[in-house]
Amino acid sequence: MNEKILSYLKGEGFTYLWRKSGAHAYKPMKGNLEQLLARTCTTPLWEDDLLSIDDALLLVGTKRVQDDWIVLVKHKRGK
Repeated sequence: MNEKILSYLKGEGFTYLWRKSGAHAYKPMKGNLEQLLARTCTTPLWEDDLLSIDDALLLVGTKRVQDDWIVLVKHKRGK
């Protein structure tokens, strides 16, 4: 994970990184923990990875996160 990307995400209001069990990338998510769980919890949480942006910033450069990717998702705006 890249510190610049994480800092940008935090500045844009993203609070957590979520990775579905078996996925190769984290998806940035906005909202508090309860909101996030309501939107993503289709499998038991222990099978998914959930990491706050603040914790990810502390882990930058460590083996734990060095090979993980962040998926930046653009949402289409309705007409």
